[in-house]
Amino acid sequence: MILLSIACAIAIPGAYYAFDQVIFASITYRAPIGFFDLFTGALIVLAVAILAISSQTLRVARVNPSTTLRSE
Repeated sequence: MILLSIACAIAIPGAYYAFDQVIFASITYRAPIGFFDLFTGALIVLAVAILAISSQTLRVARVNPSTTLRSE
């Protein structure tokens, strides 16, 4: 989670610059992109990561260690 937070902290300003100055620079009538929009996207990414990590953790926690050791 710490690595994802660092990645989001690096990606949000970069994405803001890319959208504001590079991609949408030549479009006359456009909706402005704020940090709130990018922050919401980062929160969604973090939520999906939490769900993926917790589902794998619960799956491994339910496995009987004796069956795992018997097969190895």
